[in-house]
Order: sequence, then structure tokens, then C-alpha cells
Amino acid sequence: MSVLFQPEAGRAASRAMRSRFDLFRAGLCALFCFAVAPGASAAEEERVLLSAVRIEIDGRMFNWSADGFSANQHGSGPEFAAGTETKPDGETPARLKPQIVASFLALRPGRLYIAADLESRCRDAEIRLLESGLFYAAQAVVLPSKKGCAGRTVLVSLTSGFLWRFGGGASFGYFGYSALSGERLSLRGYAGWNRNGAEILHENAAGLPILAGVAVSLYAPGEWSGMLAATGLPAGQPSAEAVATLGYSPAPDYQIGVGAAVLQTGLDRSGERIFSLQPYFRYRSPRLTGASDAPDLSGQGSNFVFSGCDARIYYFPQDGSAKAEASFALKWNATERASFNVKASGGLSRGMFGFDLFSADDRSVRSGYGRDELSFPSFLLASAELRLSVAAMAFGPGLDCRIVPFIFCDAAVNGDEVRDSRFAAGPAVRLLFDSPVFAYFSASWGMNPEGDGRFILWGTAGF
Repeated sequence: MSVLFQPEAGRAASRAMRSRFDLFRAGLCALFCFAVAPGASAAEEERVLLSAVRIEIDGRMFNWSADGFSANQHGSGPEFAAGTETKPDGETPARLKPQIVASFLALRPGRLYIAADLESRCRDAEIRLLESGLFYAAQAVVLPSKKGCAGRTVLVSLTSGFLWRFGGGASFGYFGYSALSGERLSLRGYAGWNRNGAEILHENAAGLPILAGVAVSLYAPGEWSGMLAATGLPAGQPSAEAVATLGYSPAPDYQIGVGAAVLQTGLDRSGERIFSLQPYFRYRSPRLTGASDAPDLSGQGSNFVFSGCDARIYYFPQDGSAKAEASFALKWNATERASFNVKASGGLSRGMFGFDLFSADDRSVRSGYGRDELSFPSFLLASAELRLSVAAMAFGPGLDCRIVPFIFCDAAVNGDEVRDSRFAAGPAVRLLFDSPVFAYFSASWGMNPEGDGRFILWGTAGF
């Protein structure tokens, strides 16, 4: 069989091959463009210089530039040194120092930012400032700078809030004051049937992102059902405790630190002294307010929020025991008024100290099990709540309460025996008093599969 060369067929084959090659080259170009597009887009985003932050507190203006603070009613003037305001004779100094405001801002004058990111940081700052309870109103806006089209100035306008604090829990009450000396320095006193004591906390010590605090408590004469700082367990008997905390915030929403606690169980010679060291990590999303059922103020329109996470290690030098626990929470804004919230927690222990899932705020199985049935050496716990913000009530000038009914479900397993599980489900309601009292109450009725129920009233805003 002979094969004859046909010119037309050869040219057709050549054209087909060139067509396939062109298609392959176009595909490579498209793939390359897709791969570099994010980088190119980021490079094209506008970068601006934050020239200054102007902070207005109750009508008094402070300037924060790369050179530091200055205070003057007209925007320029003598240096603002050591947190004291230079003021004309007869004028009252501002109740709160501008360093307080700066500690809530995730931005610094003299740095470059992407324009959209700067706007987002301002929205986050508004939420943090309102969460703090130090201000009735907060607004942060980006303005053009006089130093050129690439410069920006942020104006933060604030109205200082009610700085006295009142509240309480089961059989005790507390009172205190925030922003002592115009700084993030707070003092609390506790008195009642089962808790007495005091604590002092500075959240911006020496003008640095450092937290330092000391607390002393006497849990007597009544039984204290809450968690002790030293062990993360309930007291079970009259006890005394002292706690010191030192932390560092690399950014306003993050904190790392270590705590040291001494506990004296029993108030006679039969008691035991326990000491613990506790390194910890904490993150809170600025996309939520302290009362986690408040509307999302971010302006992002995002339906899904990572609410925060916590991790803590307890180490007991006296016998080498240790335990660690961690948790994280998520929120899905299903509608404007309804949200679905989930929290997952876990703990692992080695030694004599385990975990109590009976009376820990926002980390419990809320049904009719006994305390012994909810004590585990290790555990995994998932809690879910479907919340509905239905009403707001006013009990007087500036005293508003939001009512949030919800249904919940808790499921826990013993980390050492997975088949050993606990469940709870039922209805509940929260009463959320925001500024100026910042008091939160949660009441729930939960039942387990055996039909055992339990009513719980806690002073918490939920996870």
C-alpha cells in the first residue's frame, strides 16, 4: 500500500496544530493573569499616610501626631506631657485622657494604610470605644489632610459616659469606678453573703499596652458556687484568694499574659493552700459589642462573625499537676433580629484538678445533672443558641434593657470515655442592661434525655 503526499491535507493539519497551539498559549496567559491578579489588585489599591489623629472628648480637642500628643482648643498648642492637660485658667480638665482613646485604636500617626483598611479600622475603633463603657457616644471618621492628597486625618469624637459601676450576682453585690485619674484604671469592691473583697485593674499601665491587676476575695460565710481563679473549680467551702495578673496587648483585640493565684481553702488549720501559675491568650472580635446580641455595628454587612477565642493553662508547682482549656465562638446573623451562636470548648488535665461543667458561666451543661455528673478530668463541650432580639424597654432616663429570648442545646463528652456524654436543651431569656449600668442576666430552664430539669440564673451576656 502506498502513501501519497497531499499538499492540501498537510496545510490543513498545520493550521489545526497552530490553532491548538494558540489555544494552549491563551490558556497559559489566562492562568498567569489569574495567578497574579490578587497581587496586582493589591498593588493598585490606594495607600495613604495617616498624618494625625484628632481626639475630641466632651468638646476639648487633642492632637495625636507622630511626635506625640498636644492639647489645645484650636488644634495646636503646648505639648501634652505625662497625661496632664495644659488649659486656660478657670477651665476644667477633661475627665478622660486622650491616651485612653489611643489605646483602643489599631492605628498610629505617621504610618501608611490602604484607604479601605483605614476606614475599617475606624469602624472597629468605634465599637471598641462603646464596648469599654467609658463613652456614651463615639464616632471615628477619615478626613482629607492638609499635607497633600495622599494624607489623611482621623477625627475621633467622644462623649464621656457614666463611670460609676454597680452590679452583682447570687447573694453579693459590687460597686466601683472606672477611669480613675482619667486613665484605664478601675476599682471594684464586693460585699455580700458569699463574696467580699476588692480588685484594681489598669489596662494601659504607664501609657503602654500592658495590663496589670490585683484582686483579693473572701468567699464566706455562704457557699460560693462560681469558679475560683486559682483552680478554675468551685470553692465548696469558705475560702480566701489573692490573684495578680500581668498581660500585654500587641493589638487592641488581642491579649497574652500570665496570672498567679494563691488559694486558702477552709479558714482554719484543716485548710489547704494552693498556688497556680496561668499563662493565657485571649481574642475578642470588634464586630460584636460586649452584649453579644446587640446589632453588628461594623457596617460590613457580614452575616458570619468569628466572635473570639480563649486559651489558658493552669500549672500547680506544689505537685506538678497541670490542666489546659480552650474555647472559640462563632456567630451567624440569620436575619436582622435572629442569630445563631455556637461555642466549642475543650479541656485536658493531668493530676488532681479537673473541670466543672455545672456552674461555669457560658461553659456548662444547663440541665438537671448533679455536680458530680458534670465533673470530668477532660472534656469536649459544644453549646448552640438560636437568639431573637424582640424588644427594648426603658426603665428611666438612660436605663434601657434589651430582651433576648433564645433556645439552647448543650452536648458534652468525657474526654477519657467518649461514650460518657451529657445533654441539655430548653428555652431561656436574657435581660441586657447596657450603658450606664452594664448589667447582664441570663435565665434558662434545661432538661436532659432522662427528663431531669434545672433552672439557672447567671450574670452573663452569653458567648
